[in-house]
Amino acid sequence: MKVLSLSGLLLIILSFSVYFDSCAQKFTTAPLRKCKAGTIIEGTSDTSSIQVTRVGYATVIISSGKDKLLIDPWFSEKPAYYHGEDSLAMTVSQLPHLSAIASTQDHYDHFDIHTLAAYPEKDVPLLVCAGSKQKKVAEEEGFTNIVELANFESIRIGGMKITSFESKSSEKPSSFDYERNYIIETNGKVLLYVGHIMQESVQRAVRARFPAIDVVLLPVNDLRIKLNLNEQKAFGPDDAAKLCEMLRPTVAIPVHYNFKGSWLTNTFLLKQKGTPEKFAQTVRERKLTTKVIITETGQNLIL
Repeated sequence: MKVLSLSGLLLIILSFSVYFDSCAQKFTTAPLRKCKAGTIIEGTSDTSSIQVTRVGYATVIISSGKDKLLIDPWFSEKPAYYHGEDSLAMTVSQLPHLSAIASTQDHYDHFDIHTLAAYPEKDVPLLVCAGSKQKKVAEEEGFTNIVELANFESIRIGGMKITSFESKSSEKPSSFDYERNYIIETNGKVLLYVGHIMQESVQRAVRARFPAIDVVLLPVNDLRIKLNLNEQKAFGPDDAAKLCEMLRPTVAIPVHYNFKGSWLTNTFLLKQKGTPEKFAQTVRERKLTTKVIITETGQNLIL
């Protein structure tokens, strides 16, 4: 009985240590990647094409003509949150003029609003989760054009139509697990960006509303919380492949991988075994028609 009590006490101590390690607010500049010549964002004069650039981790810029949408900004690091091998292509000060910014969830590595505050155009449309704390925090950082969309509500920005929808219909906006995803319609193409997870019921609803999806950007690291019985937080290779099987996109771009925690969180809190290579292999093994394209940070993929 004493052994069990001691084990329980150690688990509580460990849990608090991991929690405070993860929540520490000591922001530092994330390392920049030395991108290959011609890969960094320069824009394209071809207004009929769409350009996807992975800035780092789950941060991407989708460009269509003069329109540029930044999704899930994460530009800094702090204890237990490191970009690892997936270093950044640019800093906030190097960002191009943006037509809009969108965040899928109120998590630091998807909504680095304190670092993003260095972006000078504070009137840029900022799409956040309705009912969450994101709007208040963004206003405190000086942003003035914050948009909260209802489930499956759309907004037109330039030549882009952006639709926001819930990942998990069972979660409340105040929940840590509450997430949104985005459909971007532009230049005759439909793109889907998934932040962490899409429940199967949501996938079916998306398929009914958008029967022809050209590009999906999907998490693949299979992020799980060890202390909570390996609770899954993000798609793994198999989950991402199942979504491709249901939605039948032409192209899939893996995101949300190479994240590194601290020694403490990596050892006791986080589990993430999914890789973009495993995702591509799973798609091949299932003989799906979707083409998986693994991009380096800073690489421009023109579709």
